[in-house]
Amino acid sequence: MLTYHPVNGKLYNVVSDEHAMGLLWMATPLVVIDVYEHAFYIDYHNRKAEYVENFMDHIDWSTVNDRYRAASA
Repeated sequence: MLTYHPVNGKLYNVVSDEHAMGLLWMATPLVVIDVYEHAFYIDYHNRKAEYVENFMDHIDWSTVNDRYRAASA
Protein backbone atom coordinates (compact mmCIF):
# COMPACT_ATOMS: atom_id res chain seq x y z
CA MET A 1 0.00 0.00 0.00
CA LEU A 2 1.13 3.50 -0.73
CA THR A 3 -0.10 5.58 2.18
CA TYR A 4 0.05 9.20 3.27
CA HIS A 5 0.68 10.06 6.93
CA PRO A 6 -0.86 13.42 7.85
CA VAL A 7 1.22 14.04 10.98
CA ASN A 8 4.61 14.09 9.27
CA GLY A 9 3.46 14.56 5.66
CA LYS A 10 5.41 11.54 4.43
CA LEU A 11 4.45 8.78 2.02
CA TYR A 12 4.96 5.20 3.18
CA ASN A 13 5.05 1.91 1.32
CA VAL A 14 3.33 -0.40 3.81
CA VAL A 15 3.18 -4.18 3.64
CA SER A 16 0.26 -5.82 5.38
CA ASP A 17 -0.48 -9.50 5.66
CA GLU A 18 -3.42 -11.43 7.00
CA HIS A 19 -1.95 -11.24 10.51
CA ALA A 20 -1.54 -7.48 10.53
CA MET A 21 -4.31 -5.58 12.18
CA GLY A 22 -4.94 -2.31 10.37
CA LEU A 23 -2.62 0.15 8.71
CA LEU A 24 -0.05 2.59 9.87
CA TRP A 25 -2.03 4.60 12.42
CA MET A 26 -3.83 7.56 10.89
CA ALA A 27 -2.40 6.85 7.43
CA THR A 28 -4.60 7.20 4.35
CA PRO A 29 -4.26 4.52 1.64
CA LEU A 30 -3.59 6.02 -1.79
CA VAL A 31 -2.86 2.88 -3.86
CA VAL A 32 -3.38 -0.73 -2.79
CA ILE A 33 -2.36 -3.89 -4.64
CA ASP A 34 -3.22 -7.42 -3.56
CA VAL A 35 -0.31 -9.75 -4.33
CA TYR A 36 -1.59 -12.91 -2.68
CA GLU A 37 -1.93 -15.77 -5.16
CA HIS A 38 -5.73 -15.60 -5.16
CA ALA A 39 -5.48 -12.16 -6.81
CA PHE A 40 -3.45 -13.14 -9.86
CA TYR A 41 -3.04 -16.92 -10.22
CA ILE A 42 -6.00 -17.60 -12.55
CA ASP A 43 -4.77 -15.05 -15.11
CA TYR A 44 -1.01 -15.03 -14.49
CA HIS A 45 -0.24 -18.38 -12.84
CA ASN A 46 3.18 -17.95 -11.19
CA ARG A 47 4.08 -14.73 -13.06
CA LYS A 48 3.58 -12.30 -10.17
CA ALA A 49 6.03 -9.75 -11.61
CA GLU A 50 3.97 -9.52 -14.81
CA TYR A 51 0.80 -9.04 -12.74
CA VAL A 52 2.43 -6.17 -10.80
CA GLU A 53 3.75 -4.55 -14.00
CA ASN A 54 0.31 -4.67 -15.59
CA PHE A 55 -1.30 -3.33 -12.42
CA MET A 56 1.06 -0.35 -12.49
CA ASP A 57 0.00 0.37 -16.08
CA HIS A 58 -3.63 0.69 -14.98
CA ILE A 59 -3.33 3.04 -12.00
CA ASP A 60 -5.34 6.21 -12.45
CA TRP A 61 -2.75 8.64 -11.11
CA SER A 62 -5.20 11.55 -11.20
CA THR A 63 -7.38 9.65 -8.72
CA VAL A 64 -4.33 8.93 -6.56
CA ASN A 65 -3.48 12.62 -6.70
CA ASP A 66 -7.05 13.50 -5.66
CA ARG A 67 -6.73 11.13 -2.68
CA TYR A 68 -3.38 12.66 -1.77
CA ARG A 69 -4.73 16.21 -1.94
CA ALA A 70 -7.77 15.32 0.15
CA ALA A 71 -5.61 13.56 2.77
CA SER A 72 -3.03 16.36 2.94
CA ALA A 73 -5.51 19.26 3.07
